[in-house]
This record gives sequence, structure tokens and C-alpha cells, in this order.
Amino acid sequence: MPKRPRHYHRPTDLAEAVRLLDQPGSAPLGGGTRLLAGDVAAETIVDLQALGLDHIDLHETHLHIGATARLYAIHASTEVHG
Repeated sequence: MPKRPRHYHRPTDLAEAVRLLDQPGSAPLGGGTRLLAGDVAAETIVDLQALGLDHIDLHETHLHIGATARLYAIHASTEVHG
């Protein structure tokens, strides 16, 4: 059974997310798999979903995939598959 964190934050600013993650006992939350599996025993969870890090962009010959891009979105992306 996963341990329930004491604090939950969903920042909309990257600087705020970094400040929160710099605190002892905090852990990032991207999709939640590790949290639900009980792999994370943190007092504070910092949800990264509202930071706009889910982009998938092709810049010339380089593909940029954001940290919170969902696997399905990557799979379905025209930038990935042309």
C-alpha cells in the first residue's frame, strides 16, 4: 500500500517547482506510476503536470520531448513519425 504524502503542490512556474523539489523529503510527480506502486516515500509531492513540459517539437533535425509528455502522445505525434 502506497504511503500517503503529507503535502501536495502543483506549481505553474518552473522556478517554484525547483524550489519545492529542493526541499528535503520532496519528490516529483509526472504521471503517478511510481507513487501508486509505492516506490516513492516522500512527505511532499510536487506535481509537474501544470508546467507545460509536455511538448513534442521538431527543430530542424532535433526532436525535443518534454519531461511530462505522455507515451501515447509521443506515439501519436506527427513530429515523431513524420
